[in-house]
Amino acid sequence: MFPADRPVDLADQIQLAELFPGGGTVFPPALDAAAELLDAEFNATGRGRADIVIITDGAAELHPTWIASWKQRRHRLGFRVFAVTVGDWADDPADLDAICDDVRRIEDLHDTHATADLFRTI
Repeated sequence: MFPADRPVDLADQIQLAELFPGGGTVFPPALDAAAELLDAEFNATGRGRADIVIITDGAAELHPTWIASWKQRRHRLGFRVFAVTVGDWADDPADLDAICDDVRRIEDLHDTHATADLFRTI
């Protein structure tokens, strides 16, 4: 995660881009960490607007209790969540739909219409 108010070292960007832990996405730890950063900023400055972008294959299995608490955090802090599923292997994104404001499915990043739409949205 790279908060917008801090510079990011190129080596850290490359390390993130090259990370492949072997498959299987577990969303709650990363999303909880992002929400904690936003909560700390909200408590320090009163600002509550932000965006979180998830780039994924679309596979998400989330517990209903976690989804409910996530929705409460989003409402309290006023942040938006976007998801981009890449590839044609995306599973049923029902859980992503439940936790995001907008889920975009892209099968081919070379499709200029799809990518242009994506960047207009986010």
